[in-house]
Amino acid sequence: MFQTAATPKRLFRILPDHIQYPDQWFLDDPLTADGKEIDSRDFTYGVPYRGPLPAVGQIGNAGRELAFNFGAFDMPVVSAEVANIIWQIAPLDVQCFSINIPCAVGTYQILNAVCSLDCLDEERSEFTLWQEGDHRPDLIGQYHSIPDIRIDPYRTDDHHVFRILNWHVALLVSDTIKDALAEIPDLGVVFKQAS
Repeated sequence: MFQTAATPKRLFRILPDHIQYPDQWFLDDPLTADGKEIDSRDFTYGVPYRGPLPAVGQIGNAGRELAFNFGAFDMPVVSAEVANIIWQIAPLDVQCFSINIPCAVGTYQILNAVCSLDCLDEERSEFTLWQEGDHRPDLIGQYHSIPDIRIDPYRTDDHHVFRILNWHVALLVSDTIKDALAEIPDLGVVFKQAS
């Protein structure tokens, strides 16, 4: 369907599908080629990653190999097919880093969303803010938790993959990405509407 200013894109939060895939594997922090560990959180801040290149993915818990995984600290690790689809749709929204996962049948990439958008519709969302008594003075006034995310699609411009400014926990995608991934077998995630 053609989208205009009157028909904004639908947006979704991607979450692991623990119902259909309770036996899924879990991936730990990646390693550089010389075996140094990289903090998985570096791929979840909604900014470009500029550190040493990841080369190896570590399996923390053995299990079913899936096309879309959330590893340590919810670092997205996706099959080469998923990475290619997302890259084709949103090349300016993501970085992809190829990694070798020992014993894996497929080939995988770390997917880093490189933009954080000020797009939370606070009137329709349920959220809490960090307060003085929360022992994190550096975060006072920022989002503490957002159990019910509602995004204002008019504030996402042409982005198809992004995180929320000042709350990088959630990975969000457009309906274009969701629909493009729909036919991939053993995808391993569910899409929760957020717009």
